[in-house]
Amino acid sequence: MEPVPLLHFFSAFQSLGGVQSVLRHQLQEDPSRDLESELIVYSEPSRTRFERVHFVGPTALDSLFAARLRVRRIVGRLQPRLAVYHGFWGVPHFSDVDAASHRMLVIHGDGPCMKQLPEISKWLDGILCVSRPLEAHVRDVLPQWDPRRIGLIPYPVHPPIDTSVPQAPLNDRPLVFGYAGRLARRQKRVELLPELIRRIDKLGLPFRFELLGDGEERSWLEEQLGSDPRIRFHGMLKGEEYWRVMLGWDAIAYLSDYEGLPISMLEALSMGVIPVFPMIGCGGDDYTARVDQRLLFQRGDVQGAASCLAWLGSCPHSVIATLREQCRSAVKEHLGSGYIDTFNAFARGILSLPQIASKVHPRRNVVRDLCPEILHERFVSISNRLGRTLRPPRVR
Repeated sequence: MEPVPLLHFFSAFQSLGGVQSVLRHQLQEDPSRDLESELIVYSEPSRTRFERVHFVGPTALDSLFAARLRVRRIVGRLQPRLAVYHGFWGVPHFSDVDAASHRMLVIHGDGPCMKQLPEISKWLDGILCVSRPLEAHVRDVLPQWDPRRIGLIPYPVHPPIDTSVPQAPLNDRPLVFGYAGRLARRQKRVELLPELIRRIDKLGLPFRFELLGDGEERSWLEEQLGSDPRIRFHGMLKGEEYWRVMLGWDAIAYLSDYEGLPISMLEALSMGVIPVFPMIGCGGDDYTARVDQRLLFQRGDVQGAASCLAWLGSCPHSVIATLREQCRSAVKEHLGSGYIDTFNAFARGILSLPQIASKVHPRRNVVRDLCPEILHERFVSISNRLGRTLRPPRVR
């Protein structure tokens, strides 16, 4: 098979996150398919050296101009044929310097960024989506594209431990449920967790609650919940430690406003951990419904989430066993080599098609590029606050 030099682009690599775990898997498996891959990481400072990973910035005191210079030096050495952007942000900032003949976007999640798709798509030759709802949306937005340029890719799930350990019946113990992911208000809505605990208490459900992950709201959550002996913060775990904690759960709960397809959900499903998920029109809805429709609740409905967990706590052991089996069945396509095989076939397919990505880019904003990121972020924050303050009142 012909070797293909390619560059992946994403904002982070060292932190605990679904996309980060996929990229670690990708860097490990790409060479087995003759994909000579390296990774450009922006927005995260380097704490450790990693083979084939380049931390270019911009970080807080760095500028986008400096980051673009670093990318130019890397592509001058690698000379990639394919640039693969994981997420939208990097495309307008690096696509004019990535030096690739073809360019792909992997869409890992839904959310406000999807509004950029019509504009971003003119610099792309192909798009991979991690869930069927995302794929359908992209096809609706880009009906003029050749169908071969839009694809679906199954996230990889590789449990490093035996996940077939049976759980004790719930009538002998409390329900154990968990949260896995960033402890953030934006998107993840973790500020609703204290209210969820209060609602569960009112329903009289015996429980234990565990949190896997870290983020800007951890200290606040520990102030709100840390004194409760039924609640445990594990922080950021990796490898077998991470999987062993999750293996001890009966259920995993989400309160998100938007998602693509949470990898933590797929990992949980592979172990028979039952999802409780909001109806937000993403891949998570689909996989939860495959287990049982009664595990879904309306977006932002904390009482609905509590009721789903209370229903689980009331189920006989035979029903729980059936639900666990449904969980494992739902993720069979994600086990094995499906992700890397799909990526390899799609990437080579895109390279075999004519380039449609525009080579024309708008003139760069020199002030923006030279401004340290910390100053730019403060300027954007102040502008947004002023915009909300000065916005005329809505006419009803």
